Amino acid sequence: TSTIVYNIENDEIKYQQTGKYDEVSYFVDGYAQVVKYAENTESDDLWSGEEYDNFYGIIDINGTEVVKPVDNLYITMNADFTEGDTSFRISADSKTEGKDRSNITLSVKELAEGYINANNMTVAKKTGENSYLALVNGLWGVYDGEGKEIIKPQFDLFNDFTEDGLSIVETPESNTCYVRSIYGQEYKQNEIYKTGVIDIDGNVIVEPYNNIPEDGVKVQSTRSSYTPYALKTVLMDDYGIHMCKLVNGKPKYMTITPDDVLNDFAKTNGYDSAHKQGSLYFVEKDGLSGVVSENNDVIIPVEYFEILSYRPSDINLTYVNPELHDILKDEFSSKTNAVSETCQLVYVKTTDGKVGVYKLTGADNPAGDANGDGKVTVRDAAAIAAALAKKKEDTLPASADFNGDGKVTVRDAAAIAAALAKGKL
Repeated sequence: TSTIVYNIENDEIKYQQTGKYDEVSYFVDGYAQVVKYAENTESDDLWSGEEYDNFYGIIDINGTEVVKPVDNLYITMNADFTEGDTSFRISADSKTEGKDRSNITLSVKELAEGYINANNMTVAKKTGENSYLALVNGLWGVYDGEGKEIIKPQFDLFNDFTEDGLSIVETPESNTCYVRSIYGQEYKQNEIYKTGVIDIDGNVIVEPYNNIPEDGVKVQSTRSSYTPYALKTVLMDDYGIHMCKLVNGKPKYMTITPDDVLNDFAKTNGYDSAHKQGSLYFVEKDGLSGVVSENNDVIIPVEYFEILSYRPSDINLTYVNPELHDILKDEFSSKTNAVSETCQLVYVKTTDGKVGVYKLTGADNPAGDANGDGKVTVRDAAAIAAALAKKKEDTLPASADFNGDGKVTVRDAAAIAAALAKGKL
């Protein structure tokens, strides 16, 4: 096949080739799509369904291959003859058979930068201020503007970045499990790939993982609308990133945002995530949850299965483990329920499934303030006496310690009553 591009106005040949490519599209804004037919292609008709066996690439008017023709790309031109906004849609096959393709769009301006050839990449797309999503040797990774590796190529599939700059990614690593629906009798084989989340700047928000510890695990749905935890690992909506992870063999559902992972508090103190709410941080470490202060003082030990609830959303309510569904939907509307302006209740769930409650008060509450209303009255003495009578002194805030001996006892209630009687409060 021969191709000639001739400029009538200047009376000169701009581009010509014979035999190098089987097809060369028209040039728009100085770039064209090229195709080399695969050796086993019996038809020259690109509509024959064999187009994905061919070798697709992009050249400029000088004949330079800005995207070298390879057999795992399918390229289409989105030509704009009037505005100069021509772009190329590139679909890349996954290295794993049966997976969807990953897609990027490159403008002629991006192609003109020469980043792909300069760094010996198959394709690359600038995603952040100094980051590029790049396909290298069949896997996607992230590089900086100098071509230095930020995330090594390891993903064989990525989803389009959201408006928040996040993408769900998969690796080729997988385990085989067998799933039976609530109505079915037979187990169906499923390959479960490691799934994670990255952002446009090359930060790993969720390290790729799956919930299948070994091949051959059998999983059964417990209701028609419940997707087994083995299959559902990462989902995203406007509330954040919803994950299901196995903790001590039990599925744990949680929601995080990039800020929860990337903030300085989490990095400095070694937490997997730290979500700030008021003056408190709700933290995760190795699958367990707790609450700490801004100074990293422990308020609720990081030893609970979860803090109920973590940003309820439609996705959580649809896919959440059945026994937690009603709790998330009805009983606990947020991580903390305000009793007053300075007092909150925080519900926790232990690793053995028990639900408990912590009562938190602000650090500035006066000594003796047992009910969290910011002042000390006879009500506080009564609250201490009532809690002690019910053996629930652990629900009282630290500010209930009026005499400063480090614990809340009947002595505190008596001391408050005495101080009130003497007009000292």
